[in-house]
Amino acid sequence: MTYDSAIIIRALNIHKEYGLHFWDSLLVATMEKNEIRRIITEDIHLKKIPWIEVINPFQ
Repeated sequence: MTYDSAIIIRALNIHKEYGLHFWDSLLVATMEKNEIRRIITEDIHLKKIPWIEVINPFQ
């Protein structure tokens, strides 16, 4: 998968704003671009992003 410069810049901004690791920020930026608002994961740190609904499959 390739990423354009806009996604990379957005990921860097998310990284700075929310303190996520860069790769998680890249995932969030990609979700935002594609209007994906829900993720199934046990990574609770993504709950820092107010527009993402995090669903933990183990709870």
